[in-house]
Amino acid sequence: MTFTLIYIRYLQIIRALKDGGIGSILLPFVIAAFSLGSFMVYQNLNYGLLLVAVLLFFCLGLQVSRKDKNFAQLHLENWHWQMYAEYVLLTLPFTITAIFTRYYFYFPMLLVLLWFVPLWQFKPIQKTSFKNISTLLPAAYFFEWISGFRKSFLGLIPLYIIAIATCWIRFLPLLLLWFMITNIINFYNEFEPIHILKANHNNAKDFLNEKLKKQGIYICLLFVPVLILNSIFHPDFIEINCLFLGIQLALLAFAICFKYNSYVPQQKNSASNITLGIVSMACLIPFLLPLPILFSLVYYKKAVQNLNLYFNDKD
Repeated sequence: MTFTLIYIRYLQIIRALKDGGIGSILLPFVIAAFSLGSFMVYQNLNYGLLLVAVLLFFCLGLQVSRKDKNFAQLHLENWHWQMYAEYVLLTLPFTITAIFTRYYFYFPMLLVLLWFVPLWQFKPIQKTSFKNISTLLPAAYFFEWISGFRKSFLGLIPLYIIAIATCWIRFLPLLLLWFMITNIINFYNEFEPIHILKANHNNAKDFLNEKLKKQGIYICLLFVPVLILNSIFHPDFIEINCLFLGIQLALLAFAICFKYNSYVPQQKNSASNITLGIVSMACLIPFLLPLPILFSLVYYKKAVQNLNLYFNDKD
């Protein structure tokens, strides 16, 4: 049995790690922290079941969004087993720790459930949805959100509805909102044309500050109602919810600054997503919570310097 997909992923990971900068250095520590965290979660029957559900939902999301399904089925031997092996390896650091707890059965449970994930063949309808969304989200500041939401609304809207509906559960709404923000920061892999960049400002710093402000306000409008409801059900969670909101705003600020650090008009973001992924995962690890704030400050200066090249260009 050949595992061509695994080998391709291996080459992609090696290439990404070489270009990942500090994110590549932090990756082993983050994985270790998540493995330790999962071990602690599996000590509780209900929380362990929730973690299994989250991992399964995450893999289903990958399966829906991946673009190589048709290619794999047509050209790869044992395509189902190869995709299944991908999902098993991806979740292994967060599932294998279950076997060292009294609820060891969560490990084989997820292995069985993952077997069905590659069979999920849902294909979103290829049409432009929310054509008038630009009236709500000005393109000058929400270029990424407009295109990203049109592609991802089938996942984002259910996540938000479930987050509201489960506000009576302590951690679940926060976890669902975190999934939302990780989806949103993935919107920042496309660079807008220069005329959109300079539509309302002639100064790089003013543009970046205004974009950070406007997008931060919209995130607050989305997240605050859920966090308020969660705080009503759990008054002792008010401080945690406030901290959570602040960290998510810092993560959003980092994603924006990270994008403009390497901005080139009308191109794809060639910067590695390793650092972005590491910082987003850091939002779930207590001793790594300062990372989004520190990284957003560091990349803010770099983003302004890079944008000055285009705002100062008179051609």
